[in-house]
Amino acid sequence: MLIMKYSLLDHFSVVEPCIAPSLLDKGSIDSVKEFCALFPFDIADDFGFESRLGNREAFCDFVLQIKKGSKGAAILAGQSSIASIADQLKEDPFWKKIAQLFAIWTNPDHFLSKMVTDFWLEFDWQGTSYNLIPNIFFDLKSGNQADRTSQWQSIHQVLDIIYNTLFNIPFPIDMAATVQSCILNLPGKAQLHWIGFMVPRKTEAVRLNISGLNPESCFNYLHEINWPGEEDVIRDQVNLFSEKFDFIMYNINIGREVLPYLGFELFLKEMRRPACSLKHIEAIDFLSAQSLLLDEKKEGLIRFCGRKTVSWFYPVLYLNGINHFKYVYKKNAPPELKAYFGTMIRNKMDYRTDR
Repeated sequence: MLIMKYSLLDHFSVVEPCIAPSLLDKGSIDSVKEFCALFPFDIADDFGFESRLGNREAFCDFVLQIKKGSKGAAILAGQSSIASIADQLKEDPFWKKIAQLFAIWTNPDHFLSKMVTDFWLEFDWQGTSYNLIPNIFFDLKSGNQADRTSQWQSIHQVLDIIYNTLFNIPFPIDMAATVQSCILNLPGKAQLHWIGFMVPRKTEAVRLNISGLNPESCFNYLHEINWPGEEDVIRDQVNLFSEKFDFIMYNINIGREVLPYLGFELFLKEMRRPACSLKHIEAIDFLSAQSLLLDEKKEGLIRFCGRKTVSWFYPVLYLNGINHFKYVYKKNAPPELKAYFGTMIRNKMDYRTDR
């Protein structure tokens, strides 16, 4: 195994004291450290965690954001002359596919580079350690809402490229038909924001993240795409969350048909600022009042927020904050609330301190 002089573990070690045991217990912390040691220092400018806020168990899924044109993109493509992922990953057949995908994406003349702005690699916690095969999410460049057919054709091309690269087959025809319907039926200014492949969960399904829906257009849209969930169960939550948060993005799952799942990603405009403002506290208290959030998790989230500077090769600013919450509906299952919190790593010389 390649021993790295500096790795993602060095970044995690800076923020580790800010993470409460209610969010990550000692066993989980040890697993995070082992996992971070597999990646070089410059793999990502942003990393974070997904915590289940109603669950007393203290574990989190782990997420890396890889931006277009970043050092991390070059590293994953195998194009960096100074850094690489650990041999354990490089020798894995699926990680070889990931390297091929990033090599395509880093070619500025390729269609994928023109359409995809970011990749997110999400690693599921699997009991005692992390699954090293990630879920893969990608942000899409905004399309022309006035021409949904052209938008779908471009997205379908992206899906085929990624699916062929990762799985050696085109994007499945039956799923393509359902995704097409979901795009063609998008109302007004609504936009498909990102798409996710839940690779290690062994389900032939994709996740779509949609922005720009108000409560009325949300339910009209769900009717149009034949969403099979219980509208009466979620209607009150949609209206209530719309009043308390600045905007909501909706997650739907697509298999051969639309599945009975709906996620509400809940955002405040100032959520990612590395401090808990009054608006943060009000949002957290509101969610706690809905019996969705354990007190110890609430306290852990507040404790995490802040900033710290460390001198490495240059002064590095670590910005810890809550990105957003997600309310999850699944048919015939209790609702679930998750928090997405994490760290932005910035060169302090390039970052305005008045933000």
